[in-house]
Amino acid sequence: MFPGQPLAPPVEFPEDADFEAIALLTRQRASFDLHTFSWTGEPSSDTVALQAYGVAMGLYRTRRLRAEGIAPRLIAEHSMGIYPALAAAGALDEGDALELAVRLGRTMAAMGRQRTYALGCMVGLTLEPLLAIAENNGVYLANHNTSRHFLLAGERGAMEDACAEALARGAFSARLFPCDAPLHTPLMAEVATELSAVAGDYRYREPSVPPGGPHRPGLPGRRRPSGVHGPGPHGAGPVGAHLPRPARCRRRPSLRGGGG
Repeated sequence: MFPGQPLAPPVEFPEDADFEAIALLTRQRASFDLHTFSWTGEPSSDTVALQAYGVAMGLYRTRRLRAEGIAPRLIAEHSMGIYPALAAAGALDEGDALELAVRLGRTMAAMGRQRTYALGCMVGLTLEPLLAIAENNGVYLANHNTSRHFLLAGERGAMEDACAEALARGAFSARLFPCDAPLHTPLMAEVATELSAVAGDYRYREPSVPPGGPHRPGLPGRRRPSGVHGPGPHGAGPVGAHLPRPARCRRRPSLRGGGG
């Protein structure tokens, strides 16, 4: 199972030849130095740095499993874990998986240079009031995780108001996560063409191991994909595992857009 985006940089790294090989590959194909946790070429956001690190560690763990003689019969992934999963299944080379993840991340990070976005994790309300809150505040439902656990996404100011309204309506918890882009929402159409163009630069082989996952019964075949569905940020799927540390919302006396 390949997890989503890490929450924070590592405290320490493995000390073996497999990790050094992956670290070198990450510098070459992603322009990111794992040891210093810094960009060696054009810099990008902290989120993209964590994505590069997460993919690299997924590739490293795959090498270690193979070195131990472990051959998976099924591969599952969560969100950003799609990239090392593609490599582990033989659908992409390791270097291509790293490069693809970072290029897609950079494309989405460009949205964050124009506006400030956030994801809101809402617990306790059912779908109908959450949809009303989203409409009231000009944000969008990003994930329907359970009957009382949802994610909303949109511009930061609107998300703060949505968070406050959710608490006023009886949500158990409403937390905001900063993000580069309004993940899983129609707002991602702004960069959809660019994302598809990046994904189309790579050739995807038939996977050698049957793939699976909570939101993905299959992976791309031999032909290039017509769109992008994957790493949490651009496709459907849980995103909570690869978000920065949340900021808790507090109740506010006025709610933008009414609907209290």
